[in-house]
Amino acid sequence: MPVKALCPELSYADVDRDNKDELIIILCTGEGTGVLIKDIHVIRPDDFSEITVENPLDTLKSRVHTQITEKDVQITIDQKSLIVFPESEVIDRTAMKKSWFDNLAMGSIVDYEMDNNRVIARVGAQLSPAGFLGDFILTFEYTDHELKVSDIVFSSFIKAEITD
Repeated sequence: MPVKALCPELSYADVDRDNKDELIIILCTGEGTGVLIKDIHVIRPDDFSEITVENPLDTLKSRVHTQITEKDVQITIDQKSLIVFPESEVIDRTAMKKSWFDNLAMGSIVDYEMDNNRVIARVGAQLSPAGFLGDFILTFEYTDHELKVSDIVFSSFIKAEITD
């Protein structure tokens, strides 16, 4: 029996707001322990041209800053609000500090989904070899003839402090 996360996903949605549905193909290109990498293709059925989708990892590199300090883990998105996860909360929920990386790692989990004609990417924020702090959720919008990231939020099951 095939594992659902590994099977190709096909859907139709009007992602470029031209009142015509595009074919969205989501493919699993890598998987293993702690790894799930998916790729997305958006095809116009009338001429089989492909709409470029911005790489979420490139976007995270340019728009997100993370830092691990002696007291906490910090995330800043688009140079705005600072999200702070106190060390004690992180240790209780993920992993002992001695196993933490020097900085959050991104790229071992890259998943896509469709939500109301919008492309959504979910990228895991890995703190240690077996511990994830949460997910960056990226929403795409059609701009300048391609799907670009319009919004980034961070979702975690760990209590954080948010400061402006």
